[in-house]
Amino acid sequence: MSSRNPFSTADAKTAIEQVGIFVVKDADDRSSDATDREGKKVIGKGNRFAQFYNNGYPIRTPEGLEFVYKNTMGDEQIGSVIISIIEKPRWGYSRFFSTRLSADYAWFFAIRDKKKKHEAIHTLIVQFWMPGSRVTFYEGSHLQYFDAEQDKDNFGVLNTPRAEMNRKGIVSNYVDMPNGGYRLGWTYEGGEGFMNLGIAEDEEVRIWRPMEVPDTQAIRAKVAELEGLGFRTKISY
Repeated sequence: MSSRNPFSTADAKTAIEQVGIFVVKDADDRSSDATDREGKKVIGKGNRFAQFYNNGYPIRTPEGLEFVYKNTMGDEQIGSVIISIIEKPRWGYSRFFSTRLSADYAWFFAIRDKKKKHEAIHTLIVQFWMPGSRVTFYEGSHLQYFDAEQDKDNFGVLNTPRAEMNRKGIVSNYVDMPNGGYRLGWTYEGGEGFMNLGIAEDEEVRIWRPMEVPDTQAIRAKVAELEGLGFRTKISY
């Protein structure tokens, strides 16, 4: 499965390395007659995620695991970008967020280690944004260290006062995504929500809490199927 907005893997990789982020905005599904290889109408990832959320956000089901796979490593373009940066990626984190992330802060999944001046990229965050999302992201912030704190009410993200983003070398970029979309690599200005998917090297994922799923034969079969396709996970039953 491919993105409906083709882009160059090399361009995406360069953007992530240099500014810390690569953004793809969905086109308006209503004005498009694009179809996939099976002749089905192509739906943008923002609307696809909105459908997934409105169906109950079934992330801990075989269908939910399939959704994550198809929209990350199973997507020809996104998977290529991930592999170009992390040779052996493993999915180890998933969380839905909404306006509970205050716009008074800048939010991060991880920050640069101040002891490692030339730290290589070991983690990528794939984010899916609902239609109507508005976000400011901070180009260059991945190259600086911040005294960010774990947010006690929102597991898996750090925050620092938004004023910290006024530093030299950081450029604020406001993006309005009326049709949703996804991006690798935020102050959340408004919208209905978005999903964070954390994919990283084994050494990094090793210290993450396993993602818990129900211990059913169907889920075990789906995990085995996806791992057979090369989709490595950190899951506990």
